[in-house]
Amino acid sequence: MRKKLIIIGLGILLTGSIVFGVIYYQRSISAELSKKDTQVTMKPVLPRKQPVYRLNMLKNTEFTANTPVAIEFEIRDENNKVLKAFDTEFKEPMHIMVVRKDRSNFQHLHPAFDKISGKFTLANFTLPLDGDYRVLADFTSSEAAKDDLGVKISSAPYIDIKTVGGPGVVQPLSGDKLTSNVNGYTTDISPLIGDSAGVTKTIIANEPIVLINNINKDGVPYKNLETIYGALGHFISFGPNLEYLHAHPTFDEKIPQTGSLSFLAHFTNPGLYKIYIQTQANGRVNTADYNLTVAPDPIKRAE
Repeated sequence: MRKKLIIIGLGILLTGSIVFGVIYYQRSISAELSKKDTQVTMKPVLPRKQPVYRLNMLKNTEFTANTPVAIEFEIRDENNKVLKAFDTEFKEPMHIMVVRKDRSNFQHLHPAFDKISGKFTLANFTLPLDGDYRVLADFTSSEAAKDDLGVKISSAPYIDIKTVGGPGVVQPLSGDKLTSNVNGYTTDISPLIGDSAGVTKTIIANEPIVLINNINKDGVPYKNLETIYGALGHFISFGPNLEYLHAHPTFDEKIPQTGSLSFLAHFTNPGLYKIYIQTQANGRVNTADYNLTVAPDPIKRAE
């Protein structure tokens, strides 16, 4: 299952009740959350029952590292019927996320879609390293069930694949990594709100939190980001059990840029998360990566 959360007008309490207008889009395999534009509370709204979809591979189920191949697949519902009607979200009917199971490698792809057959195609699908991978199909069915606030519930069925060359060398995460350097841009990520002493707030499972992503070029904030796949940024994270989250900036791209992006995140389980944030500048996609520890929910732990 997956979470989808949209918030506009979210009140954030920061040094005297500074209010930020928030638009939030979130996806997660493990559950689904969503809110109407007028919601100002961070309390999740539980969704109604969502159909279970299956990602069905049609062509090429064996892969060799660093060897491009064409793959074809479709989405089938609980009755084994091919799904053919998809909503267009962020300019695409589907976002394919590919992650090596040790979370050391990530791809965000957009397949071609045949509306008549319901078939999706990726012409040059490549797994860069030997190993085990997860492929997620991120989409919203045009006939999707709605949550209690009338918002369509998105889905992210997945399949696990591997290269024929073997499992490859596992590259475990080495603890928190809150800064990243890519293509000449220096970036960092941190929670919006700190405690009274200025210490970074602990991020807790099942507690929504705004994360700030600062982007600098030559020592100054970079304020000329271009839209990428219909947004100024994409926040994609994978938890210790590959829990999946996909979010977008909490403000409209028409607002003057400050050199920072903010994302509202909701991590469902404790552990070390791998986060990828994709932005674009001067026609080039920049994918920054971070490691972030999420602490256990104290209420759940007490139970």
